[in-house]
Amino acid sequence: MFQQLDTQNDSVPLTSLKEQEKLDKANSRRTQELSFSRQTLNYSPRSYVCPPYFDLGSPKKWYIFSADIIPDFIISGSRMPVTIHLVARYMVRILHDDPDAGDSSFAVRTPSFMPGAIVYIPLGYIDDKVPNIKYLGISIFHHSNGQDGDEFKGDGSFNLYDGNFSTNYIEPSFHFRRRKYSTKPLPSTQMESNPDYKDFFGSAGLELHFSTADSLTSSYGNQRVNLELGYISVINYWDKYKGHRLDNNYYGENYRIVFNAIYIGEKGTWVYQAWTKE
Repeated sequence: MFQQLDTQNDSVPLTSLKEQEKLDKANSRRTQELSFSRQTLNYSPRSYVCPPYFDLGSPKKWYIFSADIIPDFIISGSRMPVTIHLVARYMVRILHDDPDAGDSSFAVRTPSFMPGAIVYIPLGYIDDKVPNIKYLGISIFHHSNGQDGDEFKGDGSFNLYDGNFSTNYIEPSFHFRRRKYSTKPLPSTQMESNPDYKDFFGSAGLELHFSTADSLTSSYGNQRVNLELGYISVINYWDKYKGHRLDNNYYGENYRIVFNAIYIGEKGTWVYQAWTKE
């Protein structure tokens, strides 16, 4: 009975006006909180893989293969004013070995692990029909490679084999989304009543590191500014069967373009990344 009531959003017969207003507020809050959790997932970082020669900047010149895997486990509900993401992030790299440097492993190195959690806080009312939204994020992460060797070799270079890497950080951030609906005539394969739309989204965060491995404190930037801008094209389709349009329709993401930039405070260094998804 309680599950059924939780999914309904209508009036209750033979109730007072005061009780109906209370129910309407509960339904509005439930709609807002569940919609907000979906929004945070849609604009959270995406996993990706990178083919050879495209992931540049490594001491090994280029990776044979690299991947950034970011699974999100969401805690939210109709009675939670915030949304929590539990993130079990890890980065996998197959290095371009250099026999002249004494490489003996067959390319694969220990992944980098970044477990953490993010709490998202809405700013104002948010549901699926609100075109422009704003919200805050507070995250805490641990980053390490699971090794326990010395961070540096005897010649002062980084130990890329079994050198320990470990740091922790917190990051307050601001997020936004601006949505613009299409006003162009739609083809017969799309639904007229729900137009296409474009999303422009972004975020800015301040990453503050603490409890970094002692040997890395002199070479690792402990304050970073993270910037992200993205663009998403979404189309609303009708399904067709033998040339006839069916009753069901759905929104489908056509493509997205994402640009990331990181400014490392102590080093005065910018790091850029851009990718697309279709």
